[in-house]
Amino acid sequence: MAEKEALELKSNLTTGLLDLLAGSRHVDTTIHVNGRSFQCHRVVLCAMSRYFDAMFSSGMLECQAGEVFLHNAHPAAFDVTLHFMYGKDIELTADNVCEILEMSSVYQIPALQSKCERFLSKDLCTGNCLTRWKLSSIYSCSWLGERSWEMILHHFKELATTDDFHMLGKEELIRIITADRLQVEKEEEVCKVALHWLEHDPARMGVLHDVFQHLKLPLMTQQYLESLHKAKAYIRENSTVCELVNKYAHRQRPGLHSASSVEERGEPDEIFRDRSEDVLVMVDGRRQEVVCYSLQRRKLFTLAKFPYFADGKAACVHLGDIFVSGGVSSVREKRLVRFNTKRNRWDECCAMNEGRSYHNLVSVGDQLFSLSGFLDDEPVSSIECYTSQGNSWQKAGDLAAPAGGISAAALGDMIYMFGGRRNRHEREMPTFQSFDTRTKTACILNDLPLPTCWSQAVVVDDFIHIFCPNGHVLGFEKTGPPRIMTVSPKLDGNYFSVVHHRGTFLVIQVGDAKYHDEVRIFQPDTGEVHIRHERLPRSLCDSKWVKVIINRHHLKYECSHPTHR
Repeated sequence: MAEKEALELKSNLTTGLLDLLAGSRHVDTTIHVNGRSFQCHRVVLCAMSRYFDAMFSSGMLECQAGEVFLHNAHPAAFDVTLHFMYGKDIELTADNVCEILEMSSVYQIPALQSKCERFLSKDLCTGNCLTRWKLSSIYSCSWLGERSWEMILHHFKELATTDDFHMLGKEELIRIITADRLQVEKEEEVCKVALHWLEHDPARMGVLHDVFQHLKLPLMTQQYLESLHKAKAYIRENSTVCELVNKYAHRQRPGLHSASSVEERGEPDEIFRDRSEDVLVMVDGRRQEVVCYSLQRRKLFTLAKFPYFADGKAACVHLGDIFVSGGVSSVREKRLVRFNTKRNRWDECCAMNEGRSYHNLVSVGDQLFSLSGFLDDEPVSSIECYTSQGNSWQKAGDLAAPAGGISAAALGDMIYMFGGRRNRHEREMPTFQSFDTRTKTACILNDLPLPTCWSQAVVVDDFIHIFCPNGHVLGFEKTGPPRIMTVSPKLDGNYFSVVHHRGTFLVIQVGDAKYHDEVRIFQPDTGEVHIRHERLPRSLCDSKWVKVIINRHHLKYECSHPTHR
């Protein structure tokens, strides 16, 4: 009811403000934009725009007189921007969005900029991601920039042949070829792309050394570097580049990657380090072997062995590493271990105060929260908080409705929890509850549209997707209650993991010998689902798949028998 009243209040306020603007009533400011005048209210301008807030706070004479002149704005674009500031739901189009984005950036209107960025992200593809990446740099669009950047990294080989790529500036090229997560099989591919970019314009030979000193020459084969020296006259004619290529073409391979070797050469560590990859890591309850799946190469590799056996562990990614806690073996486990993705090893952390299994770990800022779960058949009510800096646990509070089998995810400082069971034998619940990590208070919110248990909650862009075993996909954001978004084909079992990857959700069946190699690709925009078969290992029903970034140097040992138990 409170949310409904809030929405009604917002609607009434917007209607009132737009009526005041349309009737020019109680106006106190006139904005002149290239021959067109707009009468408006400075309180609204200041509330929505940091630019106008600073202007009207500066004491400028023109502001005191209520007359403001904007010389670099287009009247039509300002008209749309002004109505947005008064609460109107404006329509963005391919023809006006760039101009409106410029207005939102110049006049510092975060809400409008966010709307433009999301619009431009809807049809993001290899044909426009370079252009929109550069656009995001001009207008400081972090949201659009991150998505454009991800597409550039994952489609580097395809983009490298386009006109947009050939028109990149030197600094833009260097930023791409030095990206740690650039998706390439071999460093020779990067060198070939850089050479094509240089050869596209003869004037670029002046920056030949600038580009070559950022290539990972030490990771290229001696044969390739020798052929490069022979085939490219402009390399032989540039003494500094020629010397650089020859040094690695005739190097002694042993010891090249050592820290002392890098220091002696006085060269950047980046050119000696392998790139990183997005991988899925499986944490299994009853085996120490840890398997990871490269999403780029679609191959399985083994990582450092897991330190203990237990069913019902919880796992999540926190501060770039994998944290795993609890479970049940011969005893109720209190352990917390951390997989260091940079060093490929498991480190023991401070143990929890209370053992639990089939629970949740949720990352919030620099803190890790352990909540829900079971002690034998009964739910655990306590919530514990772990800080990496102090390597310590402390009790943070209690659930409003103790339950196990819930899913949980955080938006800002709030942890939201969905469904569950009061004990292992009762029916699924529609309970929707939250925990405020700042005030350490919990409360029950509106019921879910349906009861659920063992669902999976995943956060993407301040929106939580809740995947239920019966195929329902719920959605939740802070502006309203959870709602049913779509119904996908029902899973063949109750146990699965969900991972977000580049705009889609990968739904992976666990604990099933027949369907373990099926990955359901869920498209959130359309609700479509298609099945892709991957070379994945069989797993137990309490196995967890999590996505992390790991250095390719650790992906040495490929699994030859992924289905072996």
